Amino acid sequence: MLVQAVVLAAFGFAPASIPHTLVTVPISFVAGIQIGLFRSIGDLVYVPLATTGNIMRLVEFGYSRFAEQDDTSRTGFRTYGLLTLFFALGALFGAYATREMGVRAIWVPAA
Repeated sequence: MLVQAVVLAAFGFAPASIPHTLVTVPISFVAGIQIGLFRSIGDLVYVPLATTGNIMRLVEFGYSRFAEQDDTSRTGFRTYGLLTLFFALGALFGAYATREMGVRAIWVPAA
């Protein structure tokens, strides 16, 4: 996580005119490391950088929650629901920060 924070913070000092490739490749690399390191919450598998898989699991646990009414389904539904909610809130906050701070908004996730 420290490497990721340093990479993101460093790009906050780069000019907006820097070629996109020079920014995208290192960020994709540290994002790949994050995917490799953080794969689960307890027994539940999740994706830390994209929410589509988490939404799919939310729907699956939601369906089984109503069909089976067991603790595992409730826990999965709650966990994936919170992951999806916080991902959406982070996206909204990121959009606002980008609008207000421009390229310096990258310092928010670096922090």
